[in-house]
Amino acid sequence: MRSAWLLLAAALLVGCASRPPGGDRALQQAIRVDALAQVGKPYRYGGRGPDSFDCSGLVAYVYGRAGIKLPRSTTDLYRSGEKIDRDEARAGDLLFYRFEERKREPSHVVIYLGDGEAVHAPVTGGAVRATRIDAPWYEKRYVGARRVLE
Repeated sequence: MRSAWLLLAAALLVGCASRPPGGDRALQQAIRVDALAQVGKPYRYGGRGPDSFDCSGLVAYVYGRAGIKLPRSTTDLYRSGEKIDRDEARAGDLLFYRFEERKREPSHVVIYLGDGEAVHAPVTGGAVRATRIDAPWYEKRYVGARRVLE
């Protein structure tokens, strides 16, 4: 009986530990570290991890590991959370882009790391990577930013 109680207590502690203690900063850091840990994993359309990702699958996977359930599609992610200006973005925010310049809706999402860097799953044949968001491709195709952390 005692071992059953110990197992139950351990399970509860593990469940409680899914979100890092310490508020927003700890959560931002956990998202940042986990996103960077995925760098090098291959892109695969529909990939949800842990072995391969597409852009929204990467977001859902990283945030899910931090205890935050988010929509799966880029379009639904773009409609979630709080709209923010790009210059207000901080680690853990989501930035949205479009592959075709003439379209208005986003087709790509990245996890902002801070200091002008983001992690994303780019395209077929590529791999998850960190990139600068001030590169010309990103500047021309920026759609918006959302804050999904509480």
